[in-house]
Amino acid sequence: MKGKNPAYKRVKGAFKTELLCLACEKSLAYYDKSGKGNLINIYISRVEKGYLEFNKKLLVCPFCQEELGVLVVNKKKKEEAYRIYRGKIQMKRI
Repeated sequence: MKGKNPAYKRVKGAFKTELLCLACEKSLAYYDKSGKGNLINIYISRVEKGYLEFNKKLLVCPFCQEELGVLVVNKKKKEEAYRIYRGKIQMKRI
């Protein structure tokens, strides 16, 4: 996905964050994060815009080809998300 996400939905009470790859330090996407704490899952519907490809089982940085996470399905919400490997993505609040 280059540009805007067609599945994007604004989440009440969420704040904007910029997701950065720690290996190459380039911006990957703009994300609506809710709650405090670490980023564990990236829900596809919360990504506003960016350079990530969501049609694969693995989440890979488009710039350095570093593996960032794996596709999972949330049992309660029945929503697809990417489970992030620890220490691969930096989150910066906008």
